[in-house]
Amino acid sequence: MKKRIFIQFTILLVWLCTAEVHAQVMLAGWNTYNQSGWGVQGLLPTSQAPNLTYAGLTKGAGLTGSGSAAGHAWGANGWSANPATAISSQDFVTFAITPDAGYELSLASISPFVMRVSSTGPIKCLIQYQVGSGSFTDIYTHSISRPGSTSNFSMPLISLSAISDLQHVPPGTTVTFRIIPYENTGSTGTWYIGDNSTSTVHMAVNGTVSAAVPACAVTAGTISSTAGMLCGTDSAVLSLTGAAPAAGVHYQWKASPDGISWNNTGGDTDTLATGSISATTYYKCIISCIADSSVDSTPVFTLPVHQPSASVAQLTICSNQLPYIWNGISVSAGGPAAAIYTTQNAAGCDSVVTLDLTVNPAGASTESLTICDNQLPYTWHGITVNAAGTAVATATLSDSTGCDSVVTLNLTVNPAAATTERITVCSDQLPYTWNGITITQWGPAAAVYRTVNAVSCDSIVTLDLYVDQVVIPEVHITATPGTDIAAGRPVTFAAWVSNGGLSPAVVWRKNGQVVSSGSISFTDNNPADQDVITCAIYSDIPCARPDSAVSNTLVMHVTGGTTDIDHITANASGLLLYPNPHNGIFTIAGAVAPGDVSVGITSLAGQMVYNETIAVADGRLQHQVRLGASVAAGTYIARITTAGKTEVLRFSIVR
Repeated sequence: MKKRIFIQFTILLVWLCTAEVHAQVMLAGWNTYNQSGWGVQGLLPTSQAPNLTYAGLTKGAGLTGSGSAAGHAWGANGWSANPATAISSQDFVTFAITPDAGYELSLASISPFVMRVSSTGPIKCLIQYQVGSGSFTDIYTHSISRPGSTSNFSMPLISLSAISDLQHVPPGTTVTFRIIPYENTGSTGTWYIGDNSTSTVHMAVNGTVSAAVPACAVTAGTISSTAGMLCGTDSAVLSLTGAAPAAGVHYQWKASPDGISWNNTGGDTDTLATGSISATTYYKCIISCIADSSVDSTPVFTLPVHQPSASVAQLTICSNQLPYIWNGISVSAGGPAAAIYTTQNAAGCDSVVTLDLTVNPAGASTESLTICDNQLPYTWHGITVNAAGTAVATATLSDSTGCDSVVTLNLTVNPAAATTERITVCSDQLPYTWNGITITQWGPAAAVYRTVNAVSCDSIVTLDLYVDQVVIPEVHITATPGTDIAAGRPVTFAAWVSNGGLSPAVVWRKNGQVVSSGSISFTDNNPADQDVITCAIYSDIPCARPDSAVSNTLVMHVTGGTTDIDHITANASGLLLYPNPHNGIFTIAGAVAPGDVSVGITSLAGQMVYNETIAVADGRLQHQVRLGASVAAGTYIARITTAGKTEVLRFSIVR
C-alpha cells in the first residue's frame, strides 16, 4: 500500500536594487543652554533632519533630581557605580531615531559630545545602541579624571560608520542609543549634557538619510510532488508553482543523496521528472531573477524512498491471557511463528511481522507486616487497610516473569505517640538548632523530631517555632523653641523613639549628668550657653539588638541680649532676621541664589499679612520690612523662598 502526501515548501526570492546616496548631515543635535532645573524629560533635538522621527532625551526611572540643578544644562543625579547596576536600576539616558516611510538611515558619528560633571559625579560614560527590539550593544566607553569641582569635558569623535547594524537602517526601524554614566562617589553627584557657558550644539548624531532600496517584485512559489514517498524503484514529478514573474526567471534543479553535496539535474523549467530512484533523495531549486542574483527554494525538499520490510515480534504473556489477540488475530498457544501479520511500515510499504509468543504461569503468596497505629489507614499495593488482622487484604501483583501473583496480607499494628513543643526565638538566632535539627524556616510544624518508643513505634515531637524580628532602637531629640535662645528662657526637650517597646526606660543627661528619667520629654527652665543635651533609651523589646540607643546631641546657644532668633532652615544657609522682637520694622539679610526672592509673612493662624518679591542680582539679600500698625502684636512666621528652597524664620512684634 502507498501513501500519497502533498508537501509544499516556500521559496524566498530577493532582488537587491540600488539606492540614492546623500551627503552626510547632522541628523540630531541638542543645544541644552536654554534648559533650566534638571532639564525637560523627553527633550527633542533642537536641530533635526527631514524624513526622521525622534524620541527625545529621556532619563531612566532610577535617576533623581534632588537638590539644586546647574543652569544651562540637561542632566540628573542618583547615578550608579557600574554599568550592570545602572542598567538594573534604570540609571541611564536614552534617545532614538527612526527613518520615515520610504527612507533609510546610515549613521556616521557622534560629535560633538560635551558633558558637565561635578566632583562626586560619574567619571565614566558607556554608550550603547539597539536596533529595533534587539539587544543593546556597546559602542564606546569614555573616561575622565575626577574633577576638583564641576567642570566641562568633551568626548572625542565617536565613529559609527564601521558598525554594519547602523548602516542602511530600513524605514520604520528604530535605532535607540543608551548613555550610561557611572562610577560616581556620591548619590548627589551630577552629570549633564551641555556647556553652561556657550549656546551651541552640545551633542549631535551625524549621518545620511536616503531613499530606501526597493525590493524586487518577485513572489514566493512552492514545490510539490506527485508522491509523498516512493517504494522500491518508483519515480515522481516535482513542480514549482506560484513563482512570479513568470517570464525572465531561470531554474536550476539540484539533487543530493545526503543534503550536503549537490549535483545539477533536470532542465530550465518549473518541473522535474525524477526518474527511477532507489534511495531517499534531496531536491532544491535555484531561481535566478537577474544576473548574479538567485535564491534557493527553502527548506530542502526530501523525497524518501523505502523498501518492503520483514520483522519478528517477540512477546511474553501469562497463561491467564490465553487466547491472546494480536493485531486482530486470535492466538491460542505460544511458540515460534505463532501468527503472521502483514501491514504497512512507517514509510507506507509492505511490512510482514512474525509473532514468537512465550507463555508464563501465574502464582500466589502471603506477606506479614508490622506497623504503628499512626500509619493507619495503611496503603498496601494501592489498597487502604484500616485495622490489623489475618488476611486483611489481597493484591494481585506481577511476579518476576511479569505474570499475576496473588498476595495475601497479615497485618500487626503497634501503638505510637505524638506531642507538640512551642518555642519563640529572635531572628538572629536563625538557623535554630533543635534536637540536632537545623531550622531555617519558622512557623507551625517548623520541624518534626522522631524517636522510637518501647514498642519500636514513632514518638513524634512537632516544633511550632515563632520568630520575633531583631530591631534596632533609635532615639532623636528636638528642642522647643530651639537651641539658639535668650538667657532665662525655658526649653522643652522631646525624644522621638523607634523600636523602644511598650515602656522603654528613658534617661536625659545634661553635660553628661543625669537630669531626668522615665519621661520622653523634660523642660530645662534655665539652660546655660554650651549645655550639651543627650537622651538614652533602653528598649523592652526582647529582640532589640542592641537593647539601648543614644540620641543625637543638642548644644545650647544662650545669649544675654534682647535678640531671640529662632529659624528653621533645610541647609543652614545663615539668613538673619533682626532685631527680634521688634515694633514691625526689621531687616532680613544673608546669602541667597541670584534671582527673585519671595518674602511672605503669616500669623500662627496662617493669615497672610505681607508678601513681596525682591530681585537679588549679586546673591546678597539685605531687605527692610515695614509692617503697618494694622498688624497686631504677636508671633509671626517669615518664609523666604529662593531657587526652589524655603527658609522659615520666627519673630515677635511688640507694640
